[in-house]
Amino acid sequence: VYLDPCVSLLAMLLLFATCVPQVSRHGMLLLQATPPHLSISDLRQRIERVPGVQAVHDLHVWELTELLRVASVHVRCHGPSRCADLISEVLKVLQSVGVSCCTIQPEFASRSSPSVTQREDRTCSLACTSACAASMCCSPSEEE
Repeated sequence: VYLDPCVSLLAMLLLFATCVPQVSRHGMLLLQATPPHLSISDLRQRIERVPGVQAVHDLHVWELTELLRVASVHVRCHGPSRCADLISEVLKVLQSVGVSCCTIQPEFASRSSPSVTQREDRTCSLACTSACAASMCCSPSEEE
């Protein structure tokens, strides 16, 4: 008499135990979450140690599939003279943590502006309208 409910309960527990990890993993992919093994702060520090990099901001890393990691980053540097070399070095750092596709946005510091070390600036130097800034995930108004 109790065999059918017991077998049904066992089947339900088995299905639940096998589905929850899969749903969790695929849910994180759909949310484009940062890979769990990756430390954004450590990655930021590694990029900042690249010769010629003054500052790093808007660093985002996420997974599109289990095998495809994507990144975007803004890198402030002195000028366009060694930009290709700088981007190549930053790309090597990103590839070392498994990023296979990335967008590196160089920003050039002007000679008239205060140095990054004086300002401890992590905001974007590119002009953006207030409507644009309000829709950004890390707008300057939130960071101040």
